[in-house]
Amino acid sequence: PATEYVGYFIGSPPMNYLSAVIDGDHARVEGTSLAVRVPPGIDPAGLKIGFRPEHLRRQPGGVALPGTVARVWYEGTDEVLALTNGPHRFRARVQAAATVPGQTLALNIPQDSLRLYSGGRIIA
Repeated sequence: PATEYVGYFIGSPPMNYLSAVIDGDHARVEGTSLAVRVPPGIDPAGLKIGFRPEHLRRQPGGVALPGTVARVWYEGTDEVLALTNGPHRFRARVQAAATVPGQTLALNIPQDSLRLYSGGRIIA
């Protein structure tokens, strides 16, 4: 979505947004491998990397984003997981696999599924 606002109400669960910091020519989510190239001249304040919960996968490939399961919602053949990674909280919609709270998962997301937002608007 073009704005964070739309990302919060389109889709279930809503889009994930994690605060990012500038590191060279990339915006990075501290303590993770998530990074997106920053266009020149962008104000570093308020940067966030966004991604859809259904883009996270259990299989290898892409950018690693491990997380500890805090809660599980069973939705037919899917599970919606509330996860934590240090101070970061995010959700994933994955194929059901009898996941339980407290379990640590090695999730991955394709690099091209990551979006960069500044001031609530998509910039990359």
